[in-house]
Amino acid sequence: MPSWVYEVRITLDASIEESYGNWLAPHINEVLQKSGFLRAEWWKDQENPSCLWVIRYYASSQDQIHTYIQKYAPELRSQAVAKFGSLFGGERRVYCLNSTFGA
Repeated sequence: MPSWVYEVRITLDASIEESYGNWLAPHINEVLQKSGFLRAEWWKDQENPSCLWVIRYYASSQDQIHTYIQKYAPELRSQAVAKFGSLFGGERRVYCLNSTFGA
């Protein structure tokens, strides 16, 4: 089971929801291919689904995340900025699994 998560929280203007969504799925696949992350999940905030999306990338180590951030993230982020400008924003966080409960 992966013990590290690289999370990207995306806020976006409702005017680009469809085009950003169409762009995002292939982008996630490109991140997976370049980074070697194990898998990814795309979550939508149900309180305000068109304005906040969360992408969680699962990794086997902190080093894997740091390699991605240093080696690949700048180029991939610049692609989004070139396409959507200031109509979106992102926050990134890194988590490590502390405990698991239940089944």
